[in-house]
Amino acid sequence: MTDSFVNFRTGSGAALDAEVASAIRRGKPVLFYYWSPTPLLGKYKLIKLEEPAFDAEAWKTLTDASNPNPRGTSSLAAKLSIGVSAEYPELVSVFKNVDFPIDLLNRTLGEMSDKHEDPGVAAARFLKQHPEVWKAWLPADVAAKVSHSL
Repeated sequence: MTDSFVNFRTGSGAALDAEVASAIRRGKPVLFYYWSPTPLLGKYKLIKLEEPAFDAEAWKTLTDASNPNPRGTSSLAAKLSIGVSAEYPELVSVFKNVDFPIDLLNRTLGEMSDKHEDPGVAAARFLKQHPEVWKAWLPADVAAKVSHSL
């Protein structure tokens, strides 16, 4: 297998991006683990290999440092710290509503990367071009104020 498989350890996200992009441009097969959202997934047509559904019992084994037989899981729980949740409940209520269509977000990040665009400029463009996405996160009066400010 060593003649057809290279376990490439890049050391940085930029180096991984470059290696994956190079393999794609050269028409070489490449299998890699990646996160999303990211510009790379917005630039190329890739096939996502599906992972199994979240397994709460497996997660318990991963969060127990003394467990001698941890079982893997595909989803990690992401939560705000208790302090943030208690101090900024309005912000938490917005975060609970946030839902980005991942393909759209990846494309937007890809455009931002290709254009070497400032993230603030890309964010403003996204807000202007896709109000159907972000207006669903906010109360109508707040969404109207944001829309007017754009």
